[in-house]
Amino acid sequence: MFVVFDNVASRLLLVGSVLILAACGHGTDEEPQGTPAPPVAMPVPAPGSDPADVLVYGATPGGISAALEAAKLKKRVVILEPTKHVGGMTTSGIGVTDAYPQDRLWAMGGFAHRFVDAVNTRYGKTWTMGGIFHEPHVAESILLQMLADAPSVSVEYGAELASVQTNNHEIKVVQTSNGHSYAAKMFIDASYEGDLLEKAGVDHTLGREAKSQYGEPLAGVGPISIKDGARVDPYVVPGQPNSGLLPHVAPNNLGAPGTADSAVQAYGYRLCLTADKGNQIPVVKPANYDPKEFELLGRVALAHPEIVKTFNYIANVPIPNNKFDVNSLGLLSTDEIEGSAEYANANANGRRQIEAEHKRYTLALLTFLATDPRIPPNVRDDVRSWGFCKDEFQDNGGFPWRLYVRESRRMVGSYVMTQHDLYTETRIPDPIGLGAFPIDQHTVNRIAVDGQVGTEGAIWQPLPRPYPISYRSIVPKYSEIRNLLVPVALSASHVAYSSIRVEPTFMITGQAAGAAAALAIDSRSSVQNIDYAKLSATLVSEGAVLANR
Repeated sequence: MFVVFDNVASRLLLVGSVLILAACGHGTDEEPQGTPAPPVAMPVPAPGSDPADVLVYGATPGGISAALEAAKLKKRVVILEPTKHVGGMTTSGIGVTDAYPQDRLWAMGGFAHRFVDAVNTRYGKTWTMGGIFHEPHVAESILLQMLADAPSVSVEYGAELASVQTNNHEIKVVQTSNGHSYAAKMFIDASYEGDLLEKAGVDHTLGREAKSQYGEPLAGVGPISIKDGARVDPYVVPGQPNSGLLPHVAPNNLGAPGTADSAVQAYGYRLCLTADKGNQIPVVKPANYDPKEFELLGRVALAHPEIVKTFNYIANVPIPNNKFDVNSLGLLSTDEIEGSAEYANANANGRRQIEAEHKRYTLALLTFLATDPRIPPNVRDDVRSWGFCKDEFQDNGGFPWRLYVRESRRMVGSYVMTQHDLYTETRIPDPIGLGAFPIDQHTVNRIAVDGQVGTEGAIWQPLPRPYPISYRSIVPKYSEIRNLLVPVALSASHVAYSSIRVEPTFMITGQAAGAAAALAIDSRSSVQNIDYAKLSATLVSEGAVLANR
């Protein structure tokens, strides 16, 4: 359903092989019901209470797996979550999990496998393609139940990090925006943004390394691609550069191929939409909507009449119960390219402004796709038939809670994972799990090139086999902080992180971080000096997969 009120404000390629199977299941006799358990109230740590053994910043899937593993090893854990909800992107729009290729699902061990099993159990049938497809609210209820089953784990919501106190190479106390202070023996930064590591003074980077830094063939500024942008004039008045560039097209100020820059891949909201009229919240046109903002998309539609599928404009992948996980696809889609450049280093207010702008952009894009006469009629009809889901993100009008921060700060730790590790060209003596997702980087720049529109930065490259992830990539240098683990904004090059950055891998690295924190406490050692043999034995006993087949 689409309502217009002027006064109201590749991973796809990977799932493509299973979409046909999913579509067949989507029309079967009964849809999987996946009704969530009632929300579980989580205890809140009282200010001034005894220090926790382990403090986890961020109730992302990586943070939850870390907390549950530490709790299993008899440690008391406090999770500080900046938002009102657990689960990170797994509960905020990613209904089509960026899982490993079908022939490598065996590499998703430990907590990742446990979560997939829980999804399958909840739906009670194989429609979920092995636990890959799920509704956001179902994922949230599963994770809440897992936390409720671990009484030594407590969660505080709305606890955005404000400051960090360190002494003698250790974090001592963290303070949150709600005025509370927390001490712990070990700390885990499971945020997407790397906020805890940054405030603790740990070495980190942002953007793309030069090809020369680690000898990575895919590093640095990439080649310019002109596909859908072919035959599309980038200027406000076609053929007249002096008229200026269209909205969402930038001048070509790229450095030489292979050079470094501070750019990050585009962010966007992963929407959950439905065509079920009984479960719809209308999509509303934002205030000050101007169709000229998407003139580029209108010109693409005219220049490329062969692009007639809705999926080519906006990737609507079916998930259970007549819903879609909507992702970005094409020259201009749900990613607001270049809109995320300042996010990592912005303060809380700055981030809220960037998030609000991405929401406005998303609503405006949906409005354009539903109403502009240049968009193919079947695409307009499809988009007009959609609405947000009444049973998703219920305290936010059906709109996802989180902006998809695909990449932000990355630690420069004891070991930096690179493209060479992804291709198993190196020997990793201390594996904590396996990665297997392709190198998947969304577009970084959309630019004017020789009178057409080009894009730069997107990479989709499958890998030959699963690869081991080094324990040293989740710990800082010994000369910096000795009681911190970083399983999400971990130590990896931009290229390597483009594969590591998916939630199943974060569940794997998070579980390892939780086990390592517990072992460091028990042995009274730094995280850099724990007994790796004990860590690997602990992880294997919990179902982790550390070696390739």
